[in-house]
Amino acid sequence: MVETELARLEQAITQITRELARQPSAEGMGYYYELASRALDPGYLREAKAHGKKVVGTFCTLVPEELILAAGAVPVRLCSGFGATITRTEGTCPASLCPLVKSSYGLWLSTPPIAAQCDVVTVPTTCDAKKKLAELLSDRVPVWLVQVPTTKESAETRSAWVRQIVLLKQQLENLTGRRIYRKALRTAITICNQKRAALRRLYELRKEARIWGRDALLVAGTSFYDDPVQWTRQTDALCAEIAQRDEVRQAAANSPRLLLTGSPVVFPTWKLPMLVEESGGIIVADDICTGAKALWDPAYVTESSLAGMLEAIGERALSITCPCFAPSTARLNRLVQLSRDFRVDGILYHVLRGCHLYGMEAQAAEDRFRELDLPTLRVETDYSLEDTEQLRTRVEAFVEMVSARKLG
Repeated sequence: MVETELARLEQAITQITRELARQPSAEGMGYYYELASRALDPGYLREAKAHGKKVVGTFCTLVPEELILAAGAVPVRLCSGFGATITRTEGTCPASLCPLVKSSYGLWLSTPPIAAQCDVVTVPTTCDAKKKLAELLSDRVPVWLVQVPTTKESAETRSAWVRQIVLLKQQLENLTGRRIYRKALRTAITICNQKRAALRRLYELRKEARIWGRDALLVAGTSFYDDPVQWTRQTDALCAEIAQRDEVRQAAANSPRLLLTGSPVVFPTWKLPMLVEESGGIIVADDICTGAKALWDPAYVTESSLAGMLEAIGERALSITCPCFAPSTARLNRLVQLSRDFRVDGILYHVLRGCHLYGMEAQAAEDRFRELDLPTLRVETDYSLEDTEQLRTRVEAFVEMVSARKLG
């Protein structure tokens, strides 16, 4: 039964990667299509395990990748975008639960290589569903809960967060049998900052519509299960290739430029970006935790001591504008700044059914965008394909409306 399920998942990956590859794109995207096609069994993990390294699964961008690398382990993001695995969770997870959490748990029950190779899983307490996911997974793999503060405004909560970073450091040292010293942590910070700089270079090219939004999101998403140095090298090469094609634009000059925000869009559930760009729009920017949010801000090290570097990566994690933090002022300000920097004409606010964090924030975001005279389409959906045509109708109408405003 498990083999049949994995075959179905691989078929879903093959279908979407082939569809992406059929679209006009940069030659360098072939690396990411190939990487995505091996999402269930990344060669990077197999090679690491063959060399005796520990694999640390993560379920959120708030887990500092720098610490995992500094300990000599390998990080891999486990958030799942497979609708097919949700059926495995029936009887355990309520139907109304966030599909990302259900799919991720169902994926684990299907025991693909990407999960089976994990020695431990880290789960930040960003929402109640993930807390219970941690409890469910603990019967199958060691799980470390990372206690995320509900606010980041006070010195007390920021200090508590740094203590969580120190605890994670100690846990990783115990796992790998390798102490994290300043040199190793400094090297890991440099690797991660170079990775983030590569993505920001790619996003600069998005400002001129030089790459499809669906492709840019795939580039960001594949960084979760690839060697960071190799991924950075490939992304720098992709940027160089795109920059040389001065005359190439992936969308017409008058195509509506859209910002995608809200709940994560997780490969291979790519229906929203595909629908938007098939309808004549182009996603030139995003603020989702499977896209820019995961890789945008670098870690700023101002103090070279070990304690100073731990504080820097902790501060970097807190700079991520997740609605799990209250209030959402910083996140809304970030969205406003992105809309200006990328000259967007409209907003796509994506809400996964059962994702209460983004669902409850949506109205405040829409009110803020209304003040900027930016039309917003709130899309509430899940991992099934049953609502595709209904979504297509709404998306096409929105793109047409935004286009008319732009031309008028």
